[in-house]
Amino acid sequence: LLPAACSLPNSSSHEAISPHPQTAHEKGTTMMRLFLSQLLLLLVPTLTRAVYRLRFLGDYQSGAWDTDAAENVAFDPRTQRAFVASAESKNLQVVSLVDPTAPANVGTIAVAAVMEEQCMEVDCQYESMDFGGAGATCGFAETVRIVHDRPDFDCCSWFRGEFELDPEMTSADACQRKCADEPLCSYWSFENECERHAANDTCTPTRHNECYLKARYSEADGGDDCVDYVVWEEGPRWDTHDYDSSWTAAAGPAACGHVVAESVQAVALVRVAGYDAAVVVAATPHAFPWASGYLAFFDASTQVYLGCAEAGNKPEGIVADKHRVAVVNEGSARADGKMDHPGSATSCDLVTTFNPTIVNFHCATYTFVESNFVEGAFVSPVIYRSRGLRLYGPDGDDISLDLEPEHAAFLLGGTVLFVSFQDNNGYAYLDLTLEPPKYTYLHGYEALPATLDASDDDGYINIKSRFGDDGTRVSGLAMPDVVTAIEVDGVQYVLTANEGDTRDGEADVIGVGEARDVVIRGEEVRYGFGSPPVATCDGCATTRELGRLLTTTFGPSDFATNACGGNACDAQALAEALNSEEDFACQYEFYDYGRGGGDHPCGAADATLYLVSSADWVPPSWYASGAVLVDETMLTPGACQAACAASVMMCDYWSFEVERNVGECLFKLPLTDCPYEAYSRWQQKWDDFTWRGWSGPAVCEWPRPPYTSSEAASASTSETGSEGGSFAIGGRSFSVWKFKDVASPLELVFDSGSDMEVATSRVAHGLCDDCFQPPGGGSSDCARRCPFNSDEAPPVLDDRSDAKGPEPECLATGTTADGAILAFVGLERTGGIVTYDVSDPKKPEFQDFLNVRNWLVSDVLPSLEDDVGPFMLKYGLNDGPESLLFVPAKESAVGRDLVVAAAPLAGRLTAYLVEGGQPPRLDDGSCEKIATCEYVPASDGGDGSARTVTMADICDPAAPCALLDEVVVTQTSKKSSSAIPAFLLAVLAALSCLVVLALAAAATMTLRAKAIQTKYDALTEKNAIHEQELAVLPR
Repeated sequence: LLPAACSLPNSSSHEAISPHPQTAHEKGTTMMRLFLSQLLLLLVPTLTRAVYRLRFLGDYQSGAWDTDAAENVAFDPRTQRAFVASAESKNLQVVSLVDPTAPANVGTIAVAAVMEEQCMEVDCQYESMDFGGAGATCGFAETVRIVHDRPDFDCCSWFRGEFELDPEMTSADACQRKCADEPLCSYWSFENECERHAANDTCTPTRHNECYLKARYSEADGGDDCVDYVVWEEGPRWDTHDYDSSWTAAAGPAACGHVVAESVQAVALVRVAGYDAAVVVAATPHAFPWASGYLAFFDASTQVYLGCAEAGNKPEGIVADKHRVAVVNEGSARADGKMDHPGSATSCDLVTTFNPTIVNFHCATYTFVESNFVEGAFVSPVIYRSRGLRLYGPDGDDISLDLEPEHAAFLLGGTVLFVSFQDNNGYAYLDLTLEPPKYTYLHGYEALPATLDASDDDGYINIKSRFGDDGTRVSGLAMPDVVTAIEVDGVQYVLTANEGDTRDGEADVIGVGEARDVVIRGEEVRYGFGSPPVATCDGCATTRELGRLLTTTFGPSDFATNACGGNACDAQALAEALNSEEDFACQYEFYDYGRGGGDHPCGAADATLYLVSSADWVPPSWYASGAVLVDETMLTPGACQAACAASVMMCDYWSFEVERNVGECLFKLPLTDCPYEAYSRWQQKWDDFTWRGWSGPAVCEWPRPPYTSSEAASASTSETGSEGGSFAIGGRSFSVWKFKDVASPLELVFDSGSDMEVATSRVAHGLCDDCFQPPGGGSSDCARRCPFNSDEAPPVLDDRSDAKGPEPECLATGTTADGAILAFVGLERTGGIVTYDVSDPKKPEFQDFLNVRNWLVSDVLPSLEDDVGPFMLKYGLNDGPESLLFVPAKESAVGRDLVVAAAPLAGRLTAYLVEGGQPPRLDDGSCEKIATCEYVPASDGGDGSARTVTMADICDPAAPCALLDEVVVTQTSKKSSSAIPAFLLAVLAALSCLVVLALAAAATMTLRAKAIQTKYDALTEKNAIHEQELAVLPR
């Protein structure tokens, strides 16, 4: 039910959750109606629909605050143990759920320590790295010898040691073997590079292989504690070793050692035919951020180490199905942004062999290079962008580097791996039935019509679908974190928790751009960026509308394409386009209009004239018969653009190059029937180190590049391939997508819209009841007590409204004992778990929202920073869950369906009971303060009532808990069979009379209550605007 102070809008009002001001009489009438409907719900639950609800049972507290101590969880029904990935401690905590009312730690698997002793690194040749090179913290490592493969090799005046000619020195493998054979060599660095032309820094046909054998650092320089690799050449791959597009390099130790794990990010459990126990699989990124991560395998019963296998760079999400386990490897850039890494997916088949019984791991990793795609499935980045896949930033045209997998799910009985990319807002299918497995399809998630509270500056809960004077609409980019899959009536569905994520310039190659008017951090900007704002809507860029909303400069918005020509530029180029001290002229450096060739689907634009600055210039072969004029002043892109603008009949676009000190201006006509990006990234720099190039339109129509707020209004669609529009990061929702086959896009069949923001606005203890109107019409202290879109305690109202709202982070599904298929969605920022019935995937039904969190509204927090962690561990309860799992009744110790949640900030594992046939919850179940908090033990000053539940209270009476103590079972049985005292019978009889009277009095109000409830359901569960947007979807 809505808070008592909030009015119900007319059923035809679709513009906002917040009401118009009411008269005192109207408010009183509304409050009475709501009170009566609440009374009906309390006294006559049969008049309302029954729902599935979560009930708090108990929790395990690791005692660690803000160390990701409960990052991910898996469960073994045989041992009734949960395995919790404790990221920073590099361990798995083993927690018994024999008694889910009191989960208890029963052991620890020291994953990293075991790997450092028993897991040998498979590949220690680190691409693009240099051991002890320029910029190394410990200084230059001593070079023992330089080995090369050609007698004409001439290099390294700095080196006074021995050179060795070895024609077999042709690879990093050969260099590593040479180091292993040299007693003084502990590390090596290898390069394959071309010989330069001395005059112009371009490549000759001659190539050299160079092996630098290096000693360990001396004790004075750090000794074995100093293992110092540096990036050989920083920046995006296309700009690495400018003059040599074929350059490669690597470095590593003389011999591979044991794996050093950075953390334990994820855990899964898999069963293998012929092996008695389940197998626990832990995903561990390497301590070297450029190296491959590993999977570690343990016996779930004995916790004995079984082995390890190499994965890809930065393993992230892990899933298991039958005998198969898969992990996606994010491959994100280094924290300093100096180098990007390839994303990938690793699939492992586990097979048992006998005499002795051993589990074998057959693992392979698949990066996103063309050879790993079926024929025809690997296409140009411009085509992928037209499918909604976000490829952006300096490596945006390199698919293998730009794609960053976040999570995965198995489809079709474990034969297809669904790989989801969060930053890229897309997905791929890896067909595991092929030999070898290959990717069959790559596509983007479609944008979701958004109904949201977009401002942290308006001071109240203001969920709506239109913004500004022109009613601008916003689309949410799904960007899911956790994904999963279900099958209903033979149809496969993918479910996504639409959290949202961005690249903020701190750990990516986009960087931070600064100009006089703006600072752009990676792709991140606020909707009202620019001075004045560059958003084209009318009045929507104010801070109380969309101005504070987090959005992106890159696709699907059209700002990047308007500002720098395409989606593969960096943040500095974007910022400079807004520099008020310079006139924006649509002169796009490193981009060429209508270039054609390569894999661009539109071909080349027709060229009409070359203007060059030198009569000695020789035209390229493809233009041998074209018109050429000499203009010695043709030395700048501005001169070329001006000449194009003056030649109306023969020039709409231009391309300008400075190539070997000659200015070249080419006039072009528009491309026709090209729905893709018309500008392509120029790679000419590899042929001429001094080369520079630009292109653009004859006339720049903008004083500054716009962020086009509406698709229909986008002026650049035909040129840049971007339709424009206003976009929020993350959908603030969960979605259901229908899977057709491995060569087709997903079909969106349901999105929860504003359900989650509405659910989180119904806070217990009336904390937000009067916060649905602007300050002055509501309460003046809402900002200090209403936790709507807040991730802090004490709360800060709207703190996350401008970012990604409640942030649906994780989800799990399961089939209950009575056959319902439920989905549980964890909210990372506000905390809590939302429950849906997805038995009909096209029409999921909202069931419940429970948030076991203490907002500490009137409590005093410690003044010392060191005391905050212990205080929050004791009183703050759960932060947002990072991982959820469903335990079906047949696998739980109590014979009832359970949900288990891992919360990383609080390091807490919480068990919940799934109860069917319950009346809808009236609020979110959270706590206002310590003294009245039912989840805080009485011994700690709380109410503690939620912690009094015991096993005897929750065991399925039809199948008593097999693991319960016999005495407890006997006592429970005796109590349940005892005669009911006479005075209780009398009380029950009296209560029955009251209920009958209440039923009679309520009968006349039933229709009115149902009407109110219908309006409320339409408002909270299926926002009318959102449903209208999705009306075209199949139901």
